[in-house]
Amino acid sequence: MSEESSAGSASDIQAVTRAAQILQLFGPNRPQLTAAEAADLLNLNRSTVYRYCNSLVAAGLLERGHAIGSFVPGGLLLQLGAFAMSQRKVLDLAPAVMRDLSFGAHMTAVLSLWGSGGPVVSRVEEDTSRNVVVSVRVGSQLPLTSAQAKVFLAFTADPLRTERMLSALPPEQQEALRTEIELTRETGVATSLISGASTP
Repeated sequence: MSEESSAGSASDIQAVTRAAQILQLFGPNRPQLTAAEAADLLNLNRSTVYRYCNSLVAAGLLERGHAIGSFVPGGLLLQLGAFAMSQRKVLDLAPAVMRDLSFGAHMTAVLSLWGSGGPVVSRVEEDTSRNVVVSVRVGSQLPLTSAQAKVFLAFTADPLRTERMLSALPPEQQEALRTEIELTRETGVATSLISGASTP
């Protein structure tokens, strides 16, 4: 491979990585954003991010938002997302089981699927027997300290993935999380304390 073709391949790979970083910024708490906002979040040049956003629009991965200069997920993303979700048969089987679980435990039941960086909430069954309902938005990515993340990491068939993800955390947090993951592996139960609420 020539130096020119090698440089071109590296540039193509970087472009894919940058595009993925921009797309990962979208979620339930950020349904739309401008190129300037994306540039600030990614610490990149604004004109560069704007060019990427325009290219993503041309590819159908983004669309123009209602606010001036804003972008939202595009039709191709929706199409691919719907197809990907349809391949997860657990989503067809889960509703009845989750309703029974929520009713019996008097708590909100949450089902997550593993995304690119952790569990992504895919279905929620809220407990309707109480006046106060604790819930989470579908599409939210849960942190590695969440109970569902600990379950995924405890029983994953790819322990190297667990180590890669833990290595991004501060040393103290790594050790504490490793201990909790091992406990989850032994007991089959994980908990997470968030803002004073213990969630199974």
